[in-house]
Amino acid sequence: INVFDLEVGDCFDVPSDGNITDVEGIPCDEPHDNEVFATFDIAGGPDAPFPGEDAVRQEAESQCAGALFTDYVGVSYNESVFNATSINPTQETWEQVDDREVICVAQSPDDSPLTSSVQGANR
Repeated sequence: INVFDLEVGDCFDVPSDGNITDVEGIPCDEPHDNEVFATFDIAGGPDAPFPGEDAVRQEAESQCAGALFTDYVGVSYNESVFNATSINPTQETWEQVDDREVICVAQSPDDSPLTSSVQGANR
């Protein structure tokens, strides 16, 4: 799956080389490393300058560990056993392909594979 085509509910593994341009989609009931639980766009139209890695990371952390997480998993991030991370626009993707999308991703807390969806897991 091209990273730009990931959607909420998609489960996947990051390739061993760490390149997340394309990821291997996996049914969520099979062992997997990541599940997309939300996506949102960083504010700013196509002509907005890149706000910087720190600003993008802070916005991603705030949104992904907030209501978006709670709405999908069923409990708040602080109450959950799952970790949340994100795939963020880079300056290059922002400027070259107008990438504004943050992809919020749930993971297990101990790097063990997830074996079911985290949607509505309430843990």
